[in-house]
Amino acid sequence: MIGGGHSHVQFLKRWRMEPIPGVEVILVSNVMETPYSGMLPGRLAGLYDDSEMHFNLLNLAAQSGVGFIQDAAVGVDLAKRQVRLREHPPLAYDILSLNVGITPVLPDGAEGNPRVFAVKPISRLLEKWRDLNAQNEADEPWVVVGAGAAGFELAVACALSARSSGVRRKIIILEAGDQILPGHGERARAKAMGALARLGIELKLNSRVTRVEGQVARLESSQQVEFGHLLVTTGAAAPEWFQSTGLKLSNGFLRVDDTLRCEGQPRIFAAGDCIEFASRPLPKSGVYAVREGPVLTENIRRTAVGRKDLIRYRPQRKTLALLLSGDRRAILSYGKVAGEGAWVWRLKDRIDRRFMERFGETPYSPMAMTANTCGGCGGKLSWGVISEYLQSDSRFKGPQDVGYLDQTAVTVDGFRAFTKDLYLFGQAATWHAFNDLYATGSAPAAATVYVSLSPAASHLRVDCLGQLMGGVRRVLEASGARLLNAHTAEAAEIQIVVTALGPEGSRRKGPLRPGQVLVITKPLGTGALLQGYMQGRLSPESWKVLREHLMNNPHAPWVKNSSAPVRAATDVSGFGLIGHLTEMMAGENVLVRLTASSIPVLPDFERLTRMQVQAHLTSENRKTYSHFVKTEPASDVFYDPQTNGPLLLAVDKGDAELLLTELRAAGMPAAGLIGEVLSSSEPSIEIT
Repeated sequence: MIGGGHSHVQFLKRWRMEPIPGVEVILVSNVMETPYSGMLPGRLAGLYDDSEMHFNLLNLAAQSGVGFIQDAAVGVDLAKRQVRLREHPPLAYDILSLNVGITPVLPDGAEGNPRVFAVKPISRLLEKWRDLNAQNEADEPWVVVGAGAAGFELAVACALSARSSGVRRKIIILEAGDQILPGHGERARAKAMGALARLGIELKLNSRVTRVEGQVARLESSQQVEFGHLLVTTGAAAPEWFQSTGLKLSNGFLRVDDTLRCEGQPRIFAAGDCIEFASRPLPKSGVYAVREGPVLTENIRRTAVGRKDLIRYRPQRKTLALLLSGDRRAILSYGKVAGEGAWVWRLKDRIDRRFMERFGETPYSPMAMTANTCGGCGGKLSWGVISEYLQSDSRFKGPQDVGYLDQTAVTVDGFRAFTKDLYLFGQAATWHAFNDLYATGSAPAAATVYVSLSPAASHLRVDCLGQLMGGVRRVLEASGARLLNAHTAEAAEIQIVVTALGPEGSRRKGPLRPGQVLVITKPLGTGALLQGYMQGRLSPESWKVLREHLMNNPHAPWVKNSSAPVRAATDVSGFGLIGHLTEMMAGENVLVRLTASSIPVLPDFERLTRMQVQAHLTSENRKTYSHFVKTEPASDVFYDPQTNGPLLLAVDKGDAELLLTELRAAGMPAAGLIGEVLSSSEPSIEIT
């Protein structure tokens, strides 16, 4: 599924209710949220907020059991059955569906003009809307190009937004034709003209814009119109990369038959603004994309199980239009029938809200803590379980992240996949394994990789391996390590194990000594955030932060250039901050006093834990280590298991500032001093 348009979100809703066993779905989108076009005018007018009009693709995919890859498509290879992506390795498909929208076409001279904006893509307009209202001077007119439904509603929204801000702003509509709302009935047009008059919006018909120069729109009639901002609702082109796909096109758009299949391609579907029907062209309107959704969904499902009896999409000849016409007023237009007033707005608002409610979150109940459903480091065994085994085997002397063979440091780590974005997963797992060496002051020189893949067709296994190893290679290139060898196997789940080798480092875990202070390099909280992501409870903003956290490791450049005298170090991973801190204490009679307010935490962590979203290992860590803690902390962050987490470093108090300066210069702005080591009669931890 390429793109998160109106048709694809309907597919996700159906899949959430009725998945097909044995079929894996991947959604690729360059954005995590996509706006519903029907509520755009109301949003611009200040009648809705962003959360009310956006489909949350990230969580909708997670709750539907659909993989989510944040990226943009740049091509299709029909021979190899692959989609080429901007950042990820090529992605294989058996069935492909495209719902990617359009590219705006601006008047000559308008490209790159900071005063000119297209109404589509909507997400880009919304990003700029607040700035547009704040920066524009009241005496500079806003000019809307196009008097179709989109142009009319946009002009009304501009006027309402200005009024709510207390600004008297002139609004002008430039229409190339000789009437407003072409394609609508006379009664609807008359009501639209009345709305423009009430709002003081000027309409100029037969005013085709041919060129833009600075803040001047030049017209075909040789006249010109000055503007503060120019908002363009006319002109649309298909994405340029369609040209190289080999798919049949019409005016640059994907040519589809009445089953929404691309012509000549029985396993490639498309819907929304990016298509053109072989039978007749349709307006680029969300009304059609919404109606295409159920047909697209059903035909993909039938194709997936080998059925040939696809259903046909029959575009309606007349569509019901409900157009914003004032402050909580709207126009109803259906053929020759028209109405206007507050009652139409209430109808429009009810229809739009009910449509959006269909894509909300599923009923939520916290995961059963007796079942380990986590991915990443949160899915590992607790120290309580491991220690029972170690007590029966005298060859092991407690938790050892790194082993030594002569002057070579060796570590191994791995876990099962927490995402179907295997390119991301490969990076996170490799960086996570390397962290053990970074904690010793060493850097990995080489690595070996073991991968298990779940059952799938051979070409899909090749694709999974390519995605996963692509992520591994990215880390190897960034860290300067080389791949020694790799092995694969089949298993019920996708997993990766990375062994890292490097020169022996100068640092050990402990023991901590009085007079030292503790510095942490990065925020905590990946355990709960990964669980929230897998359950479809994570905000897009938090996923963006978490994704960057997992795909990068600023410890690598710092280790190579550090001169700060670190006395002891460990990486914070599965056993959480308290668990790994007890390893650093090494049974010595010291009191570690932590300052809770100084500990950096990833966004959304506390909200998720209040919803009882936590990694399985969190409660196990609390059981295992809480007896060291004098005052039990309220927050789960002290026991939260970390994937590609921070380093915990002990230095003499006088060296703390040098260390913090180094860390922040290396790209760790959240690095901070979180505690101190004091003398005590027993090993203990105090949280203040």
